[in-house]
Amino acid sequence: LDCVVAWCERALTGGAGFELMGKRVYLHIGWEKTGTSAIQVFCARNQGWLDDRGVHYPLMGELPQHADLYWDLISGDASRVERSSDAVRAEIGSCEHDAVIFSHESLHLFEPKIFAEMFRGCDVRVIAYVRQPDVALISFFITMVRYGLVGAEDLFRAVRGFAREHVGRFAYTGALMGFVDQFGRASVTVRQYAPDALVGGQAVTDFMHLLGIDDLGGSKWPEDRANISLDADQLAVVLRVARGLRGMPEAEVCARTRRLCDAMLAAGEPDRARCVERFVPVSLRRGLLACWRDSFGALYDEFFDGRAIFDDGLAGLSGELYVGMDARRLEALVGVVRGADVLPEDQGERVLASLEGLRC
Repeated sequence: LDCVVAWCERALTGGAGFELMGKRVYLHIGWEKTGTSAIQVFCARNQGWLDDRGVHYPLMGELPQHADLYWDLISGDASRVERSSDAVRAEIGSCEHDAVIFSHESLHLFEPKIFAEMFRGCDVRVIAYVRQPDVALISFFITMVRYGLVGAEDLFRAVRGFAREHVGRFAYTGALMGFVDQFGRASVTVRQYAPDALVGGQAVTDFMHLLGIDDLGGSKWPEDRANISLDADQLAVVLRVARGLRGMPEAEVCARTRRLCDAMLAAGEPDRARCVERFVPVSLRRGLLACWRDSFGALYDEFFDGRAIFDDGLAGLSGELYVGMDARRLEALVGVVRGADVLPEDQGERVLASLEGLRC
């Protein structure tokens, strides 16, 4: 992001040519797997309702979240960053309301200086949600598989390899302190993503509370849950199918994987009692937590009055390993695979036969 930072430094000298606006910006920076999709879908669905309450949620692009902003920032192209910043500031400047929300689950990845310049002249309030990081990383892995963004193989080997690449994504303390340094401690709100810790027991009601909105009467709730995660049985089938499609171009395998995940979720709700993290070896989860443990104390002291919010010892976990599913569940999921039209004719029966290995 060197070129992005360089653009910010030029802009700070006045090169961007923007005017002071003096409005409040709620910058929702993530994290992944903390109810961000639910918040974004709610805000997009209730844009007019929020306007009536003096808070604007701009729809910039085709998705509920501000993905165009994210992709411009991550491109590393200074011209794209400048264009996106101009669009954001124009959106704020043209808004009749006193407050504007910008939200994407991965905005925490970027240098806070970028946002300090983008929202120069505004009263910026940063909002972040954090979750037990080993669980968040595993859930993030499942999402990447679901959307065909990562290759898939054996469940535990895949999680281990994915963790090596993405463990830094959930290093909460360092990222948050960067925003504190840029905007001040009073402007950074960090919430624990856990039902007992959230106002109303969920992310949407908690986020609205942070905006000063506690009466949600008249709002429209999404008809479906946002960004549902696969359960362990569904994921095991998806991974086995993906492994059976080796030899195809990776993009084609990922496209078929995504179609299968969509079919799985359309066929029925995941079994919450069979969540994937339950079957990830405790030794692996403890190894993951060791990567972050030294930073937990600073996180607790700075944002949670010294209260420990993560179970970094994973007390009470049995370390149960995934050994397959019962015959009825397997039969149902095989039926989903057959109906999803993801298997090539010359390989279909071979792949379907391999699924029998998932029977406990």
